[in-house]
Amino acid sequence: VAAPDRGMRRLWELRSRYLVLLPALGIYGWMRLHALGGPLPGMSSVPLSGWQLVLNAVALLPEFGSTFLWPFDPNMFHDFDPVMNLASSRFWIGAAMLVAAAAIVAGSIRRGRVAAFAVLWALTCAAPHLLVRWPQLNVFAERYLYLPAVGVFLLLGAGGAGRLGKGGAPPRWLAAGYAAVLAAFVVTNIQRAADWRDDVTIYEKTLEQSERAELIRTNLAIRYLELGRYDEGIELLEELRRITPEWTETRHN
Repeated sequence: VAAPDRGMRRLWELRSRYLVLLPALGIYGWMRLHALGGPLPGMSSVPLSGWQLVLNAVALLPEFGSTFLWPFDPNMFHDFDPVMNLASSRFWIGAAMLVAAAAIVAGSIRRGRVAAFAVLWALTCAAPHLLVRWPQLNVFAERYLYLPAVGVFLLLGAGGAGRLGKGGAPPRWLAAGYAAVLAAFVVTNIQRAADWRDDVTIYEKTLEQSERAELIRTNLAIRYLELGRYDEGIELLEELRRITPEWTETRHN
């Protein structure tokens, strides 16, 4: 971004190289619309108004933030309860996060462009996942953080670089903090790997974290069927019928 040949003039000089991609992009977009019946599959199945979609987009930001602050209890499927009005605390926390992000960008756009770029990158990469109509069920998942994390870690790295000593070595307390976080991540990763040793284990673990988890509860019931554990499968589905009666697959299964 800071290189002298990366400005708008350079982009305009290379316009022919980018324009040649437009026909392929247009054909892909046309085929996608006709194949899926819309820009995203199943968009009409989430009964939220445009205003409510905005509310929920903002209210999802705390999910991203809390996972970055405490990434030690990963969950394969997060239950989603939509925000319907401005009375929700999740919306106001998300709004505060947006204001803080805007303040960082405004304060660093001239003096520290790396920080501004990092925040904009994180928000831009998170934006597609804030549309709660896609995906319809797993509205938030840790895997949605992969690309936004690039911006977050870039921001942390820029902040850490500013605290380096004169010799270029980090202070002892900072190095110790990095080592402690790394050790915690290694332990968490080992523990989480055990949850994924088979389908039944990961599904049961997920239901401990998200009671509703319609899709996971259904998958586990079908797995119980395959294992001959019929009563346990029926019990799971009876519970799902009580929790989410509108889940149409329950009675069939």
